Amino acid sequence: YVPNDTSMWQEPKTYGHYAYITNEHHGGLLIVDLGFLPDSVHYTHWNNIPGADYQKAHTCFVDDKGFIYLNGTNLQKMLICDLKPDPMNPTYVGYYDDHYVHDCFARNDTLYTSEIMNGQFSVTDVHDRTHPTAFVRQTTAFAYSHNVWLSDDSRYLFNTDEKKFAPVTSYDISDLNNITELDQYRHSDFDSRIAHNTCYRDAWIYTCYERDGVTIVDAHQPDNLIEI
Repeated sequence: YVPNDTSMWQEPKTYGHYAYITNEHHGGLLIVDLGFLPDSVHYTHWNNIPGADYQKAHTCFVDDKGFIYLNGTNLQKMLICDLKPDPMNPTYVGYYDDHYVHDCFARNDTLYTSEIMNGQFSVTDVHDRTHPTAFVRQTTAFAYSHNVWLSDDSRYLFNTDEKKFAPVTSYDISDLNNITELDQYRHSDFDSRIAHNTCYRDAWIYTCYERDGVTIVDAHQPDNLIEI
C-alpha cells in the first residue's frame, strides 16, 4: 500500500518497473518504483514543472518512447515530460493547449487527443514535443470524445463518447485527409450505461462501462464490430 491523495479519480500507467499515478486533488504525480517488491516499495510525489505549480491531472499516458502525457491538469494544458533520464524525476519537455485534453494515446511521435469539450479527437505531430502541432481534428459520433486507442498497426482508431447511449466507434485514419467512420458498437441499443474507456490489443477491443463491467469485442474487421 502506498499513501496518496484521497481523490476519487486516480489513474496509473507504467514505464519499465515504475508506476505513475495521477489524482484530481493535489500533491502532483505519485511515482512508485516497483523494482523492490515484494520486500519494500519506494515512491515519491513529483510536481517539478519550472515556473508553475502543478498539482493535479485527470489522466495520463506513457508512450513507446518514454514520454508521459498528463491530461486535464490544473495548469489548463497537457504537460509532456521525458521519463528516460530519471524515471523518478521526469524532465518537463513541453505542453499542448489547443483545447482541453481529457485523455490521449501516443505512438511513433504522433499524439491522439480526446478533446471532450470540443467534441473531437485530434491527431497531432509531436516529433518536437516542445511544440506539438495538430494535423487534423475529427468530430466524434456523440461529440464528446472521452478516450481513444489505436489498432496495433495504427491504421484504425477507436473512440468512446462519455454520454448515455453513445457507441464505441471505429475510424479508418490511414488517410488523415479522409478520416472515415467504419462502425459503431453498443452493448445494447436500449442501454444507457456509459462506455467509459476502450483499449485495443491483438484485434480485440476491451471496453469498461460506468455501471456495467467490461465487454470484449471482436475487431478483426473494424467495420463489423461484434461483441463476444
